Amino acid sequence: MLPVLVMLRAGKRLLFVALLLLAGALCVALIFPLLRQAARARIKLRWSAALLSALGVALPRDIASLATLPQGLIVANHISFIDIFVINALVPVTFVAKSEVARWPLIGWLTARTDNLFIERGRRGAAQLTQQAMRVVLASGQRLVLFPEGTTTRGDSVLPFHAALLQSAVDSAVPVSCIALGYRDAGGRMTTTPAFVDEDTLWDCIWRIVSSDGVFAHLSVVTQLASAGSDRRHLAQQAHRCIARTVAAWHDTAQCNTDVTWQQSSCHRPAKECDVSTERTGERHESEPECIAQSGKPGDGISGNLAFPLESGA
Repeated sequence: MLPVLVMLRAGKRLLFVALLLLAGALCVALIFPLLRQAARARIKLRWSAALLSALGVALPRDIASLATLPQGLIVANHISFIDIFVINALVPVTFVAKSEVARWPLIGWLTARTDNLFIERGRRGAAQLTQQAMRVVLASGQRLVLFPEGTTTRGDSVLPFHAALLQSAVDSAVPVSCIALGYRDAGGRMTTTPAFVDEDTLWDCIWRIVSSDGVFAHLSVVTQLASAGSDRRHLAQQAHRCIARTVAAWHDTAQCNTDVTWQQSSCHRPAKECDVSTERTGERHESEPECIAQSGKPGDGISGNLAFPLESGA
């Protein structure tokens, strides 16, 4: 596409994004305080979907697996600031985010006032305080989303999971649902366009997205883990292994020579499935599920990444 047409398309997308942000701010300031939790959740779902559409990000068409997610903790790999909106557009959830997000212009203000939790980096006892808040949310029967890598990546691999905040799931004896996130370009190839990493500013990330030919969110519910009686470190290792193998399989699709379909991944070995080598993710513990990922394809200046280091013992 000609550069001038790319600029015009990007400008149009940015205009709609700005209008949606302003509308969201008015709604949160004037209407949210008058609504019950269920009504606020419906508004967040629809607004998040509209924002992604304005940015040029398409959602998965088949989201049946998300609709059946049990109430409890959800863990996922982390690539971009739009991860939050992708999940929020598909299922009502509360997020745990780093406190710096609350200071982002407008987006941070909205995030801080829409039933999300924040953890303060470098503050002694921050993980314990966040765990307490997470237990309250889980006890109320809500779904709570955590990105246990503690930072964003390019999306082609998954960093080790910090275990500290998974203690809230163990204490609350709620299931832990594992979600793998990724993004594809208009040609169906995995892309790093939305990645918010290294020295990227928020504007850098937004501009890459709106000036692209389109970004297609790819999401798969990999497995659900029982937390009751489990150890948080073991739980973190299980969740990491399943998600990492799913992400690796997406990027190894060509080598596997398998069809790409929007399906829920499972923790068993289907026939002719792509088995991701344990060399990437370590040896499997005997009591852990063997997670084999299924691939998928899409349908039709604030500095820095989203890192928040957790305390020792994570």
